[in-house]
Amino acid sequence: TNKLLHSTSQGLKQLTIKHTMLTPCFPSEMSKRILEYDWSKTELGKLSNWTPSLTTSISFMLNTPLPMCISYGTHSHTLLFNDALSLSLPLPSNQLASSFLSIF
Repeated sequence: TNKLLHSTSQGLKQLTIKHTMLTPCFPSEMSKRILEYDWSKTELGKLSNWTPSLTTSISFMLNTPLPMCISYGTHSHTLLFNDALSLSLPLPSNQLASSFLSIF
């Protein structure tokens, strides 16, 4: 199981997620795209095999209103980002899973 933190008006609430699937607390365009993307062709590998630390980091990124991105991998620097970042740059959603180094 994975543990995800969800921000509520009463503070942080811990959610238990069965399996290693990423489960965003709030639906958004980028959370949908991340869940539907074929990650098996990237350094991250299949979504179902992601580590708890990676899914927790991505869940935090998706659930924050602040612009955030994650660059993952020792070679590819695969880019994941939230809706706030795609609106503030603006960064097209088709840049998901591109190399961080090729964009920034």
